[in-house]
Amino acid sequence: MEKQTKRTVFELKVVVEQELGLLESLLEQMQIEREALLEFKPDQLVELNKRKELLILQLNYLEENRLRVSARIAKALDIP
Repeated sequence: MEKQTKRTVFELKVVVEQELGLLESLLEQMQIEREALLEFKPDQLVELNKRKELLILQLNYLEENRLRVSARIAKALDIP
């Protein structure tokens, strides 16, 4: 594997790790949201919803980045 391809694979690893971190954060927010629903805390629910929306936007950005990096790896390895 060429040096540039190895760097690109490392870049993919970093993006996937970032996605994992955001997914873990989203899970945590959803668990807190569940408690807020059970305890009827509407103000907290509004704030949690804003946090979840931001996490989802960040996940969408990382997903697009992951797809671009994956395409570069496939091209480098002649994978259609």
